[in-house]
Amino acid sequence: MEVSEAWEDDALDGVVKIPNPQGLSIDPPIVEAVEAGEPFAILYVPRFGPDYQRTIAGGVDLATVLNDSRFGVGHYDQSSLLGELGNFAIAGHRTSFGAAFADIAELVPGDKMYIETDAGWYSYVFRNLDYVLPTTVEVLLPVPRQPGVEPTERFLTLTSCHPRFSDAERIIAYAVYEAWYPRGNGPPEDIAQVGKRTT
Repeated sequence: MEVSEAWEDDALDGVVKIPNPQGLSIDPPIVEAVEAGEPFAILYVPRFGPDYQRTIAGGVDLATVLNDSRFGVGHYDQSSLLGELGNFAIAGHRTSFGAAFADIAELVPGDKMYIETDAGWYSYVFRNLDYVLPTTVEVLLPVPRQPGVEPTERFLTLTSCHPRFSDAERIIAYAVYEAWYPRGNGPPEDIAQVGKRTT
């Protein structure tokens, strides 16, 4: 993927490896908000296939993000920023426009999810699924479905329509932050070969 390759090239210019191979003891950087439709990260979910990767853009507008073949995944700008305490929430389709979250219902507790930025990789562990009405916007709160509660953890929330071919409900996948992998140390082992299989 071109964006990821550009980040890799930039990272190799004078960067010394950080002595933290597991990425477990460093607080992750916070990614600043971007304009609607601007790409800023890449999502990897090994459960969705060995080559699965989708670009994340700012906003969840249908025309410019979710229905755009370049992206297909968008960040709810009212949710937390990537890397900060709270809930980084993203949306994607299940059955159309690339179906970024086609296999969301197949997630199993313990599955890993990764988000790549120019600085490195954020690692999350899937916890559980939830099914809600479209009006249940509390899933986007800093602590999902917990109004008024201050976050002490970092969450990743994936949202999509449910059931397939319908928007009557929403399927929600919750994951919790596990680790930060600085770019100088290379990608997590689970996704090290993604994007290299076709080159």
